Amino acid sequence: MYQRRSEEFMELDPAIQKKKRKALTREMNELVAEMDAKSDQIYALYDVNEEFVDREKQKEYEMGEETEDLIRSLEV
Repeated sequence: MYQRRSEEFMELDPAIQKKKRKALTREMNELVAEMDAKSDQIYALYDVNEEFVDREKQKEYEMGEETEDLIRSLEV
Protein backbone atom coordinates (compact mmCIF):
# COMPACT_ATOMS: atom_id res chain seq x y z
CA MET A 1 0.00 0.00 0.00
CA TYR A 2 2.82 2.40 0.88
CA GLN A 3 4.50 1.69 -2.46
CA ARG A 4 1.34 2.59 -4.38
CA ARG A 5 0.91 5.82 -2.42
CA SER A 6 4.56 6.70 -2.95
CA GLU A 7 4.27 6.15 -6.70
CA GLU A 8 1.09 8.22 -6.79
CA PHE A 9 2.86 10.98 -4.87
CA MET A 10 5.81 11.01 -7.27
CA GLU A 11 3.47 11.35 -10.27
CA LEU A 12 1.79 14.49 -8.93
CA ASP A 13 2.64 17.85 -10.46
CA PRO A 14 4.04 19.92 -7.56
CA ALA A 15 3.02 23.14 -9.29
CA ILE A 16 -0.71 22.46 -9.19
CA GLN A 17 -1.55 19.59 -6.83
CA LYS A 18 -0.44 20.81 -3.42
CA LYS A 19 -3.60 19.70 -1.60
CA LYS A 20 -3.36 16.16 -3.00
CA ARG A 21 0.39 15.99 -2.20
CA LYS A 22 -0.23 17.05 1.39
CA ALA A 23 -3.02 14.47 1.78
CA LEU A 24 -0.80 11.73 0.37
CA THR A 25 2.07 12.84 2.62
CA ARG A 26 -0.17 12.54 5.69
CA GLU A 27 -1.40 9.13 4.55
CA MET A 28 2.15 7.88 3.91
CA ASN A 29 3.28 9.16 7.33
CA GLU A 30 0.40 7.27 8.94
CA LEU A 31 1.40 4.12 7.04
CA VAL A 32 5.02 4.51 8.15
CA ALA A 33 3.87 4.92 11.76
CA GLU A 34 1.78 1.73 11.45
CA MET A 35 4.70 -0.18 9.91
CA ASP A 36 6.98 1.06 12.68
CA ALA A 37 4.50 -0.05 15.35
CA LYS A 38 4.22 -3.48 13.72
CA SER A 39 8.01 -3.73 13.56
CA ASP A 40 8.18 -2.96 17.29
CA GLN A 41 5.62 -5.69 17.97
CA ILE A 42 7.62 -8.20 15.93
CA TYR A 43 10.80 -7.20 17.76
CA ALA A 44 9.06 -7.72 21.11
CA LEU A 45 7.80 -11.14 20.00
CA TYR A 46 11.34 -12.17 19.07
CA ASP A 47 12.50 -11.09 22.54
CA VAL A 48 9.78 -13.16 24.17
CA ASN A 49 10.60 -16.13 21.96
CA GLU A 50 14.31 -15.86 22.71
CA GLU A 51 13.62 -15.81 26.46
CA PHE A 52 11.30 -18.81 26.12
CA VAL A 53 13.88 -20.78 24.12
CA ASP A 54 16.59 -19.97 26.66
CA ARG A 55 14.37 -21.15 29.53
CA GLU A 56 13.52 -24.36 27.70
CA LYS A 57 17.20 -25.05 27.04
CA GLN A 58 17.94 -24.52 30.73
CA LYS A 59 15.14 -26.92 31.70
CA GLU A 60 16.46 -29.54 29.27
CA TYR A 61 19.96 -29.13 30.68
CA GLU A 62 18.69 -29.52 34.25
CA MET A 63 16.60 -32.56 33.30
CA GLY A 64 19.63 -34.08 31.59
CA GLU A 65 21.68 -33.68 34.76
CA GLU A 66 18.91 -35.26 36.83
CA THR A 67 18.70 -38.18 34.41
CA GLU A 68 22.46 -38.71 34.56
CA ASP A 69 22.34 -38.59 38.37
CA LEU A 70 19.55 -41.17 38.38
CA ILE A 71 21.45 -43.47 36.01
CA ARG A 72 24.56 -43.18 38.18
CA SER A 73 22.58 -44.01 41.32
CA LEU A 74 21.12 -47.11 39.67
CA GLU A 75 24.49 -48.43 38.51
CA VAL A 76 25.78 -51.29 40.56
